[in-house]
Amino acid sequence: MNFNDVFIRDIQEYNKVNTLIHTLFEPQGGGLPSQVFSNKFTCYRFLEFDEAMSHDFWPFIQELGSKSNDPFIINAVLRPDPFEYFYKEFNYFNYTKLPINISEDDYVSILEKGPEGYEADAMLYNSFTVVWASPSMEWAIWGEREFGICIVAINDTAASLKSMLAIDKFKTIEDAAVMDWISLNFRNFEVPKNIANVLKNNYSNN
Repeated sequence: MNFNDVFIRDIQEYNKVNTLIHTLFEPQGGGLPSQVFSNKFTCYRFLEFDEAMSHDFWPFIQELGSKSNDPFIINAVLRPDPFEYFYKEFNYFNYTKLPINISEDDYVSILEKGPEGYEADAMLYNSFTVVWASPSMEWAIWGEREFGICIVAINDTAASLKSMLAIDKFKTIEDAAVMDWISLNFRNFEVPKNIANVLKNNYSNN
């Protein structure tokens, strides 16, 4: 497989994908701990950021995409800025359309693929906010490296996705492990109470 083919290079295609991203997310809202998803989502699960950028995460995304009948999955870096930084520097976007049938090794190889001579700009390394998006809009995933977490959000009507056994491997905001993950990114390994409260208010399951 030619991994270059999965990266979006055309501005019109980039704008089309950005429309989808802005429908699923609120990227201008300042990020976590604010609500980063559109209000159609009510089922939230958490995992560590690094897990999402590994072999182990692809089978889960693949199952999500298969159950929602998505032929591909959008994986995009929102920070650094995809246009002002990445496109202007490298003449393509750090947005990918991942075919649903790629392997776990392919997934990681794509994350590791940086512009020629600038490997440190690969998605795996130079990414502060990362999203995974379903073209069917039944699910979405937001990741922030600075908080050390990703949030899986599932459409309230997508009962088949909510019932996936794999969902149970991830945590709810009420699980102490989530705050433990986040605490690693704060002074004295303690999440400020105001941040913890906002996260719980925004991401408790209805």
